[in-house]
Amino acid sequence: MSLQAKGVVVCISIAALIFFILIGALSLSKPTQKLGEKAASSSTNLTSSSTNLTSSSTNLTSSSTNLAGITNHLAGLSSAIGNALFGETRRKQKLAQSIENQHAIGKAYAAYLADNDGVYPVVRGAAGVGGKTGNSKGPRGPLPVVVGNLYGASVPEKERPLNAYIGSIKSFHDPADTGGGAYNVHSCWDSFGNSYQPQVADDMFRVKRVLGEKSAKEGSYEGTSMRESEISKPKNKIIQGDWNWPYDREDTWHAKDGEARHIMLYADGHAREFVFPPTQQMLKWITPPPHGEMPKPDPNYIWW
Repeated sequence: MSLQAKGVVVCISIAALIFFILIGALSLSKPTQKLGEKAASSSTNLTSSSTNLTSSSTNLTSSSTNLAGITNHLAGLSSAIGNALFGETRRKQKLAQSIENQHAIGKAYAAYLADNDGVYPVVRGAAGVGGKTGNSKGPRGPLPVVVGNLYGASVPEKERPLNAYIGSIKSFHDPADTGGGAYNVHSCWDSFGNSYQPQVADDMFRVKRVLGEKSAKEGSYEGTSMRESEISKPKNKIIQGDWNWPYDREDTWHAKDGEARHIMLYADGHAREFVFPPTQQMLKWITPPPHGEMPKPDPNYIWW
């Protein structure tokens, strides 16, 4: 074989070798490309899953936050309802004790009447009918002497007529007594020695006076007590009530829903919660004409 022919054969062989190498390279590159695509796809899917997981975690956190908020709201609501129920329970307990107190005082009045020819006691100030000696103090210190005397705060225990007819002078201490009144005392029991105020000396609020006032002129209407025989309708005849009757102001001890609820004692000895008309109306009935608009006390009215 000539040198030229050998050269052609070598060239053909080299060309064939290069061809097969290229074919092989191409064959190897395709699976590698698919593997890369699969890896990239898996990576994308993993990223997507991670994103979804993060989103789910975020949603779970948000739901957890919302649940915590709802739980806190329900806890607050439950606490508010619980406090309201507890407050109403305490109000009813105090109400019951106040009624019991005044019922005991009613028995003391009856015993006094039996010993005094059916005549109610004459007192020095409304508080002086029973209880303890008050400290005559207001929120800023001692009350004016004239005020202490007017209310009977300084009357000694032994000179308070009903004390001799009652088991305990603590019956004159209302459990709901938070003071108030014209001089805004902290406690009527502490300041005046009595949580309850009978109708003394004058007719007011359509209520006929019951007890005479010792400081009034002897023989005068103001200085003379009622006789039991004068009471034609005892079941609606008011004798006394908690100190701040008949108003519906903020210092009303047994108030509910803004009403003027007071525990009142009647001539037949029973005591109960009573709702007076609004303060605006009661102020018109504080005195008879010409200074007020109070009608004459009438046994046929709701109270007298």
